[in-house]
Amino acid sequence: MKIVGLITEYNPFHNGHLYHLNESKKQSGATHSIAVMSGHFLQRGEPAIMNKWIRANNAVLSGVDLVIELPTLYACNSAEYFAFGAVSLLDSLNCVDTLCFGSEEGALEEMKELALCLNQPTDDFNNAIQKHLKNGLSYPKARTMALKELYDFQLTFKPNNILGIEYLKALNKINSNINPMTIKRIHADYMSTELTGDIASATGIRNGLKEQKDIQQFVPSFTADALLEEEHLDVSHLGDLLLYKIRTMNLDSLRQIHDINEGLEFRIKEAALSSGTYEELLEKTLTKRYTRTRIQRILIKILLNITKEFMASYGKEPVAYARILAFNEKGQEILNRIRRTSDATLITNINKIEVEGSTKDLLALDLLSTDIYHLLYKDPNRKKGGRDYLITPRPL
Repeated sequence: MKIVGLITEYNPFHNGHLYHLNESKKQSGATHSIAVMSGHFLQRGEPAIMNKWIRANNAVLSGVDLVIELPTLYACNSAEYFAFGAVSLLDSLNCVDTLCFGSEEGALEEMKELALCLNQPTDDFNNAIQKHLKNGLSYPKARTMALKELYDFQLTFKPNNILGIEYLKALNKINSNINPMTIKRIHADYMSTELTGDIASATGIRNGLKEQKDIQQFVPSFTADALLEEEHLDVSHLGDLLLYKIRTMNLDSLRQIHDINEGLEFRIKEAALSSGTYEELLEKTLTKRYTRTRIQRILIKILLNITKEFMASYGKEPVAYARILAFNEKGQEILNRIRRTSDATLITNINKIEVEGSTKDLLALDLLSTDIYHLLYKDPNRKKGGRDYLITPRPL
């Protein structure tokens, strides 16, 4: 058995993901595949287009053997935390041979060099970052500018390249034996909204759905059927939840939320008092230093009460549990091997397991995110909580 690991969101699973899955297995020589997938709230600080079980099932029906949930603490966070959580989870299974990720240019060796530079930053590099931060740039842009100034890298700092570098940093940090590979992204860029050919970005597909365009040629049949059948979320409910939560919090409570710094709590509070929608709240909170994506993540952290203290306690700790969302017969073979080779807590039926320590606290956050996510549906029956206790995956 040779296993390739993938780090995903599948929002939704589309033909580009299918290409990456098939190429990953082909180029790595893998016989089996594991995808670590974000749950209900994603890295860009947005709710997923469909719940985690539907997305995981679509992935398995399309060829992934086992889907494991990336804990919410890492899933809805910066690229560094997102990558560390996912990589440490794959590493903890003690059975993954290769991590294969997409990138804009497929330049693995240069990405490795960049990862080493970022793992061991020099004083000059740190000073260059601070210089650009003082000039009002966001941290990602300041870091990019510093890299361009001090190093002769040709790599472009696009979303998949950036994530890939973070995966490599995480592999280095935990001294993992997992072998990294990258596959060049084809056709649609990460944020492209074009719907042409047979491969489009997840962003383009989601925008197409909002505009009631036909997206069936861009996704496997299982995804197409799910998208047509599934009730889409009402983001206006997210605005209502956030406006209520922020208006009932004092400034000190806001200040305790992770990633709220430099007096941002005042801006968020004022925006919540003068806004009536989610989009208005976002627009009034944006600054040159804080990108839209970062503000979206902060708002979700407010909603889920992810504090600085919570992040300090668990954000840099390797994930110690694997919550199973979907699997097939080959996935069952992987699970049997994990039980023999890993100390990670495997969770398939949440009703039949007792956990403690970090696993207990991180899992509680996952359960809360599910309950909050379901409040975004229009159908009152879909708003009911406790769904994590009602759904247990079976082989597909």
